[in-house]
Amino acid sequence: MEWQRSFKRTGLGNQFFFYASLVGVAKRNGFTPVIPSYSPLLSILKDTTSETIVVDPDKYDLLISNGTDIPQHEVHSSFCCTYFGYTEKIHHVLDRDVVLRGAFQSWKYFHPDNYDAIRSAFTFREDIRAKAAAVLGSLLAIEHRRKTKVGLHIRRGDIMKSHLRKFGHIPAPKSYFDAAITYMSNRHPHCVFIVVSNDMPWAKNSLKSAQHTVMFAPDKLSPEVSLTMLTMMDHLIISVGTFSWWSAYLSNATDVVYFNGTPEPLSFYDVAFRAEDYYLPHWVGLS
Repeated sequence: MEWQRSFKRTGLGNQFFFYASLVGVAKRNGFTPVIPSYSPLLSILKDTTSETIVVDPDKYDLLISNGTDIPQHEVHSSFCCTYFGYTEKIHHVLDRDVVLRGAFQSWKYFHPDNYDAIRSAFTFREDIRAKAAAVLGSLLAIEHRRKTKVGLHIRRGDIMKSHLRKFGHIPAPKSYFDAAITYMSNRHPHCVFIVVSNDMPWAKNSLKSAQHTVMFAPDKLSPEVSLTMLTMMDHLIISVGTFSWWSAYLSNATDVVYFNGTPEPLSFYDVAFRAEDYYLPHWVGLS
């Protein structure tokens, strides 16, 4: 079972969903998951080969096309964040190679049966983990190191672009982060908030607080270092998008809060999105 050719053209969170759903759907159908050697994940993860077969681009293209002008059978997910149960029954109707096409961004494609395997495969290289730990250590003054660490991810930047807004994305507003910080502070009185964002000026301007201890990660950390640092937190406040989602899934965070004010009603994203298929049941939604 292979993925589509657009494998390498999206962000880290989307890449994780590609891989995890490929592994989950393949295993449930008794197929072997195959990824191309140009997958960006291969350069940042410690070991992905335990769950997949990695092939070079030419062989991968042959697998997708079956060596002919006639493409392989394709299984489509037209709606990014909706689970389709038919993916568990592919082996009943197809007995040859299959190409997955679409986003398949639902935990139900791989969780809980592949939870340990996915988390193990998504272990970042040691140098990435060391960099994340060093950045986190530099942020925490001695008086804060015994406090409960609450990670807070803010996605703005690209999500503010007109085509994504028209699609139906709504960036999490200041009021959401204020509510989430209050929620976490009430549950964990002695905590420090560590902020990661692709728009630090907005984050710093919006989250200034004399009441809470808020620390801001350096600008322009690589996505893999930023995500790794978020996985080191005790609890998480996540924003919109798959990057935030995976920071929570790959962490051991006890409490996870997400923004439940997206998507825009009646947008295409609203049609494609089912909250119960996207967010894990024990995560808490706030607006």
